[in-house]
Amino acid sequence: MIFRLFRARVRPGQEETYRHFLERTTVPFLRKQAGCLEVRVGHHYTPDGESEYMVLSVWDSMDHLRVATGARWDQPVIDPEEAPLLSASDIDHFDEV
Repeated sequence: MIFRLFRARVRPGQEETYRHFLERTTVPFLRKQAGCLEVRVGHHYTPDGESEYMVLSVWDSMDHLRVATGARWDQPVIDPEEAPLLSASDIDHFDEV
């Protein structure tokens, strides 16, 4: 299994809009993808008071992950509607041990 951890810092005042974007767009998209076993969303405030979200998706294989995310699978996939809401994002991948 592959764990894909996407983290995004949200611009001040955009927290609710971004949460709705995740609920309406990101989570349903991921759950429809072949090989996506689970999707979890988390939120916290950083020590400097910024809002940060994480989306953890669990995949049965790297092949399915690559089909869903495209050739740039090792970079964050940012929707054009999502981009103006974010101040930063990053992505990490982990193999199950």
